[in-house]
Amino acid sequence: MKKYVRRNIFPLIIVILLVSGNGFTVLSQENAGIPFLKMNIGSHAEAMGGAYTAIAKGANAIYYNPAGLGLSANREMMLYHTQWFSNIAVENLTIVYPFNRQWSLGSSISFLHMPAFDRYEIDPLTGGPLAAGKFMAYDMVFTTGLGFRISDNIYLGSNLKFLQERLESVTANGIAADFGVLTNIPAFGIRLGLAVQNFGTKIKYIQAKSILPLTFRAGVAYQYHNGNNTIAFDIVSARGEPLQILPGIEVGISDNFSLRGGYQPTQQEKTGFSAGFGLKLLEGHQINYAYTPYGDLGDAHRAEFIINLGRVAAKPVSISGKTENKLGKERIIKFIKSSQ
Repeated sequence: MKKYVRRNIFPLIIVILLVSGNGFTVLSQENAGIPFLKMNIGSHAEAMGGAYTAIAKGANAIYYNPAGLGLSANREMMLYHTQWFSNIAVENLTIVYPFNRQWSLGSSISFLHMPAFDRYEIDPLTGGPLAAGKFMAYDMVFTTGLGFRISDNIYLGSNLKFLQERLESVTANGIAADFGVLTNIPAFGIRLGLAVQNFGTKIKYIQAKSILPLTFRAGVAYQYHNGNNTIAFDIVSARGEPLQILPGIEVGISDNFSLRGGYQPTQQEKTGFSAGFGLKLLEGHQINYAYTPYGDLGDAHRAEFIINLGRVAAKPVSISGKTENKLGKERIIKFIKSSQ
C-alpha cells in the first residue's frame, strides 16, 4: 500500500501544480465576497508576511495549508486576537489534536466584530437623513480539518468550513473546503507546499449571490542551522486580487526566541512590511506576536498564546523488521538464559 501511495503521489502533485498555474492566471479577473476569508489567522505566519504554505505547522497550519496538520506531534490550543484600526477585531480559538503520528484533527472558530454602525432613514418631512439607532455586523467561520502523514516526507490535508456573514438582519451562510500537500526534500533542507483554499458554492444575500475568494497558494521554505532559521517564499493568487509574491524570514536568536519578518509588496493599502517574534515558554507553551503597519489607516497587532496539551507518543522505530520494544524483550530473554 505504501509503495502504491508513493508511486502515485507525484502525479497528484503535478495535477495540483497545473491547476494552481491556471488559477494564478484567471482568478484576478473575478471579484469575490466574504473578505473575512482573506484575513489570515496566525501571528507566526503573519509576522513572516504570510509566507507559510510550505512551513505550515501547528495551529497556524489550518489557515495556510491543512497538510501541515499531519506534521503535528503536540496537542495544543491556540487563543488568538487581532486588533485592527477603527476598533475592528478578530477573535479565534483553535485546537489541534493528533491521534497518533499519522492522523491529526484541527478545529477552530474565528469571529470578526466591529463597533455598531449608525442607522439612518429618510426623513419624510425634509428628505434628509434621520438617525434611527444602531445596527451590528459580524463574520464567523467554523473550520474542521484533517492532516495525514503518508510518509516522513509527504503529507496531505483538507478543511471543511461553515461560513456566516451578518449585516443588520440579513444573514448569509455557506460551506467551503481547503486542500493541501506538503513534501520534504531532506537532502537540501527544503519543503514544498501547495494549497487550494475557499473552494465552494456561492453565498446568497436575500436575492443577490456572491462567489467565494477562491485562493491558490504555492510555497517553498529552506531551513538551516538545525532548523532554527527559515527563509520562505509564497506565490498567492486570490480571486479578485493581483498575484502576490510573499517573502518571509525567521531567525532563531536562541532555542526559545525567534525574530520574524516579511513583505507583501502587492497590497497597496499596506506599507508592505510585517514583523514579529516567537517566544517558547516552560512546558512547551508559546507566545507569538505580529505587527503590520497600514499607513494612514493605522496599525494591526496580532497576538496568540499557544497552550501545549501534551505530546503524542512516538511509534517504536523499526530495526531490521523488528520494533525496538520487541528487540528489547528478545535481549532480556537472551540475558536471562545466558545467566542460568
